[in-house]
Amino acid sequence: MLLSEIQVNVSSENLESTKNNVLSEIKEVGFDKAAIKLSISNSAKDGGNIGWINENKLSMTIYALSSGPGISGIAVIRISGTKTDQIISSLTKCSPPKIREATLRKITNPKNGELIDEGLVLYFRSPNSYTGEDMAEFHVHGSRAVIEAIHNSISKIKNSRIADPGEFTKIAFQNGKINLLKAESIADLISSETEIQRQQAIRIMSGKSSKKFNEWREKLLKILSNVEAKIDFPEENLSLIHISEPTRPY
Repeated sequence: MLLSEIQVNVSSENLESTKNNVLSEIKEVGFDKAAIKLSISNSAKDGGNIGWINENKLSMTIYALSSGPGISGIAVIRISGTKTDQIISSLTKCSPPKIREATLRKITNPKNGELIDEGLVLYFRSPNSYTGEDMAEFHVHGSRAVIEAIHNSISKIKNSRIADPGEFTKIAFQNGKINLLKAESIADLISSETEIQRQQAIRIMSGKSSKKFNEWREKLLKILSNVEAKIDFPEENLSLIHISEPTRPY
């Protein structure tokens, strides 16, 4: 399957209008030309084409250790995708727990029924989850042996695979749960080592900085349109658009 994309900058305030504009442009000139005209992605020059992908990979359920690697008291294994229900049932021999309710379950090897560990299972139903898909978290003891045993058990379930680094956040972005700035700020927050870095990541993640960035973008677009109008119609007596000096977001 050939995948194509159109990436645009958008805020929550103009999400619907931007979406309608993109769809209208696609309908009028076709996807390729719309991507070239509107997309901010590097794929725009190729008409939005980003390459071929195995169709089966699109329906894969992913899983990974979401807490830090190494020995710890608690480890969190996150699962996201259409097979989430099946994975919970296979490993716990029970139906999924109530949504957003931590439930104590015995986690076993689906192949031989051997007990792996005992821990909390949380279940999130699509679209009300971090990724926008059906999702679950296993809170187990942070032993390398326990984590490896659970990973091996999940891997035996068809259409399940280990997640790529940052893939949960990538899916959340693709499903419209977070914007690009928030996706990047999550990575910044995880890797922050100082208080200043933490505060900066939180500012962006909470939307305070993105609101200011969008204001700057609107002002720059007005400046650009004014300059282009002066170039295209030099003899017209066009009024200038006054743009006040932008203030710092922090």
